[in-house]
Amino acid sequence: MNKMFVIIILLSYSVVAQSLRISGSIYNSETREPIPYVNIRLSETTYGTSSNREGKFVFTTSKKNPVLIFSAVGYKRQEIQIPVLSGKYLEISLMPEPIQLSEIIVKSDEDPAYSIIREAIRRKEQNRAGLKSLEYNFFSKDIFLSAGDVVMVSEQFSTGYFQLGKYEKIITKSVHITENEKKNALKFDQNILDKVYIDFSDDTLKIVGNTVFLPLAKNAFDWYDYKLRDVKSTDSGCDYYIELIPRSKIQPLLSGKIVIEDSAYALKALELKNSEGLRFPFVNGLEVEFLQNKDKFNKYWLPTYQKVDASVRLNFANLLSTDEIAMNQVILFSDYKINPVIPDYIYKIYSTIKDDSSNNPDVKFVKADILEREEIDSLRLIPLTIDEENAYRELDSSKTVVTQIKYKGLLGGVVSDAVKRDQKEASGTEGGFFKFFGKFFSIFRFRDNRVNGLTVGAHYSENIFNKKLNLDIGLSYAFGRRTLEGNLISTYRIEKSIINTIQFNLFDEAKQTQLLNPYPDFVNGISVLLGFNDQFNYFRSRGFSLEISSKPLKKVTINSSLIFEKQESLVELKYHSIFNSNRIVRNNPSINEGNDNRISFNIQLGENPYQFRPFINDGLIAQLDLSNPILGSSFNYKRFKIIAQVSTTTIYEELFSAPYFLFGIESGFTIGNYGPQHLITPTTALNVYSPFLSMKGINTYEFVGDKQIAIHAEHNWRTIPFQFLGLDFITDLNFDVLTGINILKLWNESNYFPLNVQNSVYWEGYISLGKLFGIGRIDFSYGANKKFVVRVGLSTML
Repeated sequence: MNKMFVIIILLSYSVVAQSLRISGSIYNSETREPIPYVNIRLSETTYGTSSNREGKFVFTTSKKNPVLIFSAVGYKRQEIQIPVLSGKYLEISLMPEPIQLSEIIVKSDEDPAYSIIREAIRRKEQNRAGLKSLEYNFFSKDIFLSAGDVVMVSEQFSTGYFQLGKYEKIITKSVHITENEKKNALKFDQNILDKVYIDFSDDTLKIVGNTVFLPLAKNAFDWYDYKLRDVKSTDSGCDYYIELIPRSKIQPLLSGKIVIEDSAYALKALELKNSEGLRFPFVNGLEVEFLQNKDKFNKYWLPTYQKVDASVRLNFANLLSTDEIAMNQVILFSDYKINPVIPDYIYKIYSTIKDDSSNNPDVKFVKADILEREEIDSLRLIPLTIDEENAYRELDSSKTVVTQIKYKGLLGGVVSDAVKRDQKEASGTEGGFFKFFGKFFSIFRFRDNRVNGLTVGAHYSENIFNKKLNLDIGLSYAFGRRTLEGNLISTYRIEKSIINTIQFNLFDEAKQTQLLNPYPDFVNGISVLLGFNDQFNYFRSRGFSLEISSKPLKKVTINSSLIFEKQESLVELKYHSIFNSNRIVRNNPSINEGNDNRISFNIQLGENPYQFRPFINDGLIAQLDLSNPILGSSFNYKRFKIIAQVSTTTIYEELFSAPYFLFGIESGFTIGNYGPQHLITPTTALNVYSPFLSMKGINTYEFVGDKQIAIHAEHNWRTIPFQFLGLDFITDLNFDVLTGINILKLWNESNYFPLNVQNSVYWEGYISLGKLFGIGRIDFSYGANKKFVVRVGLSTML
């Protein structure tokens, strides 16, 4: 049955059979002005189309002497029978409905719109009662523009499936696209929203990650004011034209006009656009406009014509920006089936323009037909504009969408050249810019610290044995120590087992002493290269390890390691830096040398809080090291550290970048017979990076101990303070405002680092600006040490 259904999907588009093609225009009988977006439906069916913005339409049917029904909000409905041999261009006139606003009696100071909206909200569930599923055909036309110029046109014929409790399913049957994007990935299913069928009587709608309250939401009066602007007569009663006015400049809302019919108080039509509260990081001038007309099918008001226009200007703190990028989408719905049975296997079917290369038996790819220009011209349900016609004619394969985006700003020229070179590589005429640098950084090894000096090298990674075994070999030269260092890592992957990987690691290199830290060697090396102080203490580490990794749950990773390591002291050397290379070098303290053979257990829940990401993630990571002479170790200790962070949105939770509160803890201990290299020091801010779980006002290794607890709390207010103050020019730069406090307590019962003992609780508070120039951050902190510290570094981006 599944195979038969797929065949039906491929062959079933009824519009191909055409014996009568009708074209014409629709205008106002009084003013003779064209009427856009008129519903045109074949009588006694759910098949129809709409006029375009110029009032022009085309209609194809195989029915003899068809009766077409023309209806538009604010105009009298008209039925016209079309002779079977009619080839004449039709001119249809519609008469405006009379206005009867004066007949509405205002009994109080409240605008009449409020009572109408209350009734519409009360009845909306009743109006949808019994509607459990829908099947519909639709024609969509997507227009991509850059700086006002059309850069791509895509037209599709598709079938949609809506079912309560499930996501909307779209199966594209055929597609036509301008020549410039036929060989690229940008072809179809490029919807502005995550769905095509939009019910604006729902409570909310997701728009670019923002949750927007709609005009008939249960709590709509918290967010909107309403004004009754017109009341127009219809054949069955009257329509109420109501203006929608957002009450907040910060909350993502809509403004515009909605039309409520008076028989069931159902939403009949709308013209809406976003308020200034709809925002997205690194985007200025975000505008989304909706136009939707509905018609009554059985007892349900369903969309017939839908238009969504969206435009943005990307702006990374004026370093890189673009001219306006826009996408205009027109959708014509028809052939509604009310409450059909939708088989489960529908949700396993996916549209593609390529042959099915999937090996997944649970997924079926349906190849959409690629329509030629002559075919789409005969099937198109809404006429092209002149600009769209020109785009089809002028956009050859060299004018891809990405090459026609206009980049501006300090980095605009660099990005434009890089994109052009990359496109030439894709066409086989030149090496790819992004591909070259991606390959370079995938093999390049770089470190810079005060014991090695500048260290550069390469590593090579290869998958063998059907990609079950990965070999990674790294080799570098340390110019300060004048020696080679490196490692060899072999990882064997096991499928369908409690154990996921087994890893063997052979190493000889300088290693930092901290247990768990947020700074990769590469990031610390960049900081040192730029003239800042080294973050770590080091020793020489030689030996091998065997690690077993398991992922018993989706967000749980457990690693168990057996480590045989020889540890030796290293002395500090001169800094290798571009700037300030003659600065004083901090002492690299001697360690207790010997064999540190140990068993290590590491567990991670969620994301690693220390790992740099462009956005905040909740998670916990803990590690326990057990060193014992039984393993041939020179030490006998237990060392433990745990770090965790959790976040929650606080106010304006509907925003994509909603303000949030972040809480974190960092704790650990070392007990037994150990060396100074095993002590604990709090994580402090790196000069070029100041993560959440770090102290902002103290230096690295300023405090050292064998037991520690640190508590961190931070609130990111996003751009809300600037919006409250009306500082729109700063708001558009997407700067975050952050406030926080850190509290630290250490104990040291060892004889090591007696001058770095903290006898009281250390605290500090800070205020920060984040996302400076896209990824920068500046912290202003003051603490118990009575020091005012300013730090500049990297920030989370989202």
